[in-house]
Amino acid sequence: LIRDNVARKERRAQAFRVLESHGPVEMPELADTLYVQGYTITFDPVSRFPEDIQKMFETAHRHLTEDEPAQAETLLLQVLDMYDDPSIRQNLAVAYQNQGKREEAKRLLSETRAKFPDYAFARFADATRLAGEGKFAEAHSLVEPVIQRKTLHVSEYTALCEAMCSILGQEEKLDEAATWLEMWREVVPDDQRQQKFVLLEGYRAMSTMLDRIKKKRKSGKR
Repeated sequence: LIRDNVARKERRAQAFRVLESHGPVEMPELADTLYVQGYTITFDPVSRFPEDIQKMFETAHRHLTEDEPAQAETLLLQVLDMYDDPSIRQNLAVAYQNQGKREEAKRLLSETRAKFPDYAFARFADATRLAGEGKFAEAHSLVEPVIQRKTLHVSEYTALCEAMCSILGQEEKLDEAATWLEMWREVVPDDQRQQKFVLLEGYRAMSTMLDRIKKKRKSGKR
């Protein structure tokens, strides 16, 4: 893994803070490129919506972060009627999910993947849902095309790491999941979403300790 100076790490952290909604945002003066585990990760600015749409989108996202999914749904439906975009659909699916409208969320994500096949976030959401249903092969098949990409935006990369931690964790492939968590931390060390996977860190620490004990025992028998 690469090693960077403090200034670069701060740019990564700042980039994540403005990207955590997975929606189109402006990232002035943050253009950068990282190379991690075979991936080229870009911090290039992402284009914004038209101004009126952007304001409504930001208000809807604020409702989501304040646990007001019904209000978010109302606004996002209005926005989607005026401007069809995968990130709007993705946030609407979250609003549905947070209200227990799982079928609506599932249908919207499926439609989004069909209409915007390159939109990674819909794939991640669907894959995570499938893993929760024990359909691991289907989950991996959704994520694999994104894994095979050589270049990812930082928002795509962190969401990919999150999805893989979730899928592999539910699949009880904890060592692989812990590796994805380490890759995630290398790029964005202070991502709040990583707190969901704190047990993976404990697993990796315990696994390392046991390996050391085994090596000591083997060397003592010689």
